[in-house]
Amino acid sequence: RTAVDDLEGLLARAREALAQLRNHPDVIDVFSDSPRVRWRRHEVPFSWRAGAEAAIVRGTIDCLVEWESGVIEVLEFKTGRPAPDHEHQLAVYVK
Repeated sequence: RTAVDDLEGLLARAREALAQLRNHPDVIDVFSDSPRVRWRRHEVPFSWRAGAEAAIVRGTIDCLVEWESGVIEVLEFKTGRPAPDHEHQLAVYVK
């Protein structure tokens, strides 16, 4: 928990950020009722091990989408500027 001086303002900014994200051309189909989307899952936990001796990597994928083509797409939403660890995170998801 944290103290927030302007809770209503914070919530309004969060709603606006979500609306902007949902209406972004790159993801508008993901969040619509598009017939191209077979299913969509949010906050998907995963565990993965690269090999028998490798450490187990655990995390949560922001969004998985299966398109009508059968392609499953991983969406990872970030705030702020791109960081090197973002690329590493996506590389783990691709494996």
